[in-house]
Amino acid sequence: MSDIKKLKRLLREYEDIIGNYLEGYHYKTTTDDSFVYIDEGWDELEVSLVSETIKIQKTKDNISHQIIITLPNKDNKAVECEEKIIEDRENGIIFEKVSRIYDYTIFSKDARYLTDITSRRYILAGDDYLPHLSNEEKLSEIASLKTVFSSHMKTILFDGSRLYTDTPASTKTYLNGNDISRVYDIVEGPNKIEKIYDLYNGKVTEDNSYDLISINLGLLPKDAYAYREKAGIVAAEDNLIGKGSKEVSEKYKRFVMNFFKKKIHYPYDFDLTSREEFIKALDYSPKAVDVCKANLERMLGISYQEFDNLDFDAQQKIIKEARAKNKITERESDTITMMIGSGEHAIFTRVKRGKRILVGSGEHSYFIEAGLTPEEEKRRLNDKIDSILNSKKSKVKENVKSIINRITGS
Repeated sequence: MSDIKKLKRLLREYEDIIGNYLEGYHYKTTTDDSFVYIDEGWDELEVSLVSETIKIQKTKDNISHQIIITLPNKDNKAVECEEKIIEDRENGIIFEKVSRIYDYTIFSKDARYLTDITSRRYILAGDDYLPHLSNEEKLSEIASLKTVFSSHMKTILFDGSRLYTDTPASTKTYLNGNDISRVYDIVEGPNKIEKIYDLYNGKVTEDNSYDLISINLGLLPKDAYAYREKAGIVAAEDNLIGKGSKEVSEKYKRFVMNFFKKKIHYPYDFDLTSREEFIKALDYSPKAVDVCKANLERMLGISYQEFDNLDFDAQQKIIKEARAKNKITERESDTITMMIGSGEHAIFTRVKRGKRILVGSGEHSYFIEAGLTPEEEKRRLNDKIDSILNSKKSKVKENVKSIINRITGS
């Protein structure tokens, strides 16, 4: 098998892990030994196969990344990723080495999740660091500032095996040897280590966005967001080698602003690069009337002030049109929202219209088809009755139908 075919197979096989590094990029072309991807700014990312490892290289603005992914073998079932990041600043560089381990966990025996992450970040002033980038001991000596962050699933390692404790919600998280686990104690989910690392760095993602709601509700401390900046590390780095770029993409800005307006109900735009403004937005507690106004604006597509200035007839017309539009959208959608269970144990999920869903368990389980109206269910029931009793006399069929109709109240 050629290297490029083998690489293609491995990209598919480990898509859930490698995809983390390809986020925001789409395929551009294939060379003799690599795949090339580009992002919205036309910056390139290259993926190649080197021996039994996958190598990813990308450069954006003044930051370069090199990722080496070591695949599982007979002695080690985990996937190990080592990322080296170099950021040029006015008076030096930041050299960061991030080690990640993806392994099977108690959350899933069929998929690997991030179980351990360690970031070693060196601030190197001047230009005499180049010969020492591969020597961590020497880097520790010459660095103007060194920061070590790590977060791990709460485990006990025994003879190379990973034994999980009975507290899966907990992690052990450290900053420069100090235990800061309490800050992120309630962060949950199989990918919680990645969520913790992104929160620590002040990065909002689809995965950790709901942890921001926990901060808004007071369940998670405000320090959880951008803890690196809160701890004074960002300011110290800027003071030593100059400030770094704080630009954010339009796509990221839209995502975060939409989240705050829809989930936190914060009605104002703010500077995403300012931790102070971000925390102020997270602290926002809208009044019930403000939430109702926001929901009304979303449904009607106009501001509440515009709606309030209209006369009664015009308001009723807009409401009628909005309801009709929403009904059409729901009817034409390929997916529907379904409630499974009842009471406090009920869950809501999105499924394809017409999909067969197993409800209940054991001898009490049965299948239902998602999205059927009561009329359609009744019609299908009658069709089944006709099919079953097709060989019977007409009178028997009518008697059975009559009993069914009395039971269903139709």
